[in-house]
Amino acid sequence: MSPRPSVLHVTESFASGVADAIESFARGLPDYDHHLLYATRSEAPADPSKLSAFAEAFEMTAGHGARMSQLSQVADRLGVDLIHAHSSIAGAYARLSGRRTPRPVVYSPHCYAFERRDLGWVQRGGFAAAERLLAGRTAAVAACSERERQLTTRLSRRTVTDVVPNIARAAHGRARNSTSSRRVITAGGRIGPQKDPGLFIDVANAIRAVHPEVEFVWIGGGDARFEQRLLASRITVTGWLSKSESMGELARSSLYVHTAAWEGFPIAILEALQLNVPVAVSRRPYSIGMPEQARFSSAGDVLRLLARLSDSTARKAFMDEWKGATRANTADVQTERLRRLYASALEQVR
Repeated sequence: MSPRPSVLHVTESFASGVADAIESFARGLPDYDHHLLYATRSEAPADPSKLSAFAEAFEMTAGHGARMSQLSQVADRLGVDLIHAHSSIAGAYARLSGRRTPRPVVYSPHCYAFERRDLGWVQRGGFAAAERLLAGRTAAVAACSERERQLTTRLSRRTVTDVVPNIARAAHGRARNSTSSRRVITAGGRIGPQKDPGLFIDVANAIRAVHPEVEFVWIGGGDARFEQRLLASRITVTGWLSKSESMGELARSSLYVHTAAWEGFPIAILEALQLNVPVAVSRRPYSIGMPEQARFSSAGDVLRLLARLSDSTARKAFMDEWKGATRANTADVQTERLRRLYASALEQVR
């Protein structure tokens, strides 16, 4: 091993929250050399500014087999000490190519594929079976939440795992003034089944029936069919914005509503809180451990929460609950735990 250890981060979706998380890992451990092998999605382009966190960045070729070969070639050419795979497909690439690239693999699921709710139980079961089989080729799992850590342990009790929390880097927007009279409710992310934009439409309809002056904005872009549904419901869709632009939109929010049907731990929630924006989150398994009064089961719950937040005392108590629930989502905790997992992974090959 070289005096300065190096890691190759691998992802097939370098965009949105996954890109934010990988960038934070690279910037948080400057005593490692960080390299990146990545692909993007047509509806979610990569932010070029994030690539500056890496010594070198390589774009993935097309095709699963070709990508696994490319991963081995890049890792060998760079002589990296370990591979950190991000999300399910990259996790499969890194662990299936392990025989050709005998380096320890640290794996961050960023939400396991078997959590998806747009697939049937047979497909989800297949994803879970694949994760169990690949667990033996995993040196460590960097889970983004306590629930994800527990899911990892259920898959394999032998796998070394810890919660490496997501964090929000310094926000580029201006913290919201809670006395602002304009009310804007936002949601965000890559528009598609995962983010459940239909639920945001339900929320908008319920609130407009009582407060017709409230504006609704989706920060981001994605599937054209879902975009059209949002637009038809008089919800502004910003399209993909730079980080500073999206933080500016978020900072103007009276309430951020996270509607996703499945998730790991959403960085958007942390960004909203950093900007002093209250957050409501859908009552799904990923929101277990978040403040109970912030979790909603219906559009009516969000309407009632909006009414409670109009009282300054109630709003402060609500934000204090969120601070308590996210107290471990700091750069220091993230760095300490990631460093520990990397050391554990490297120790396994000594």
